[in-house]
Amino acid sequence: VGTILSYHIDAATGPTIVVVQAGVFLLALFQSKRPKQQVQLGISGE
Repeated sequence: VGTILSYHIDAATGPTIVVVQAGVFLLALFQSKRPKQQVQLGISGE
């Protein structure tokens, strides 16, 4: 996708691929529905 986009917008291929892949990664990161882990820190006297 980055290569085709760089051809059509007449831009450098390498940076366009990096930007497209970063965008795909960020979309996947924000769309993931992972449950957030909660860490409980506590000191018990036992």
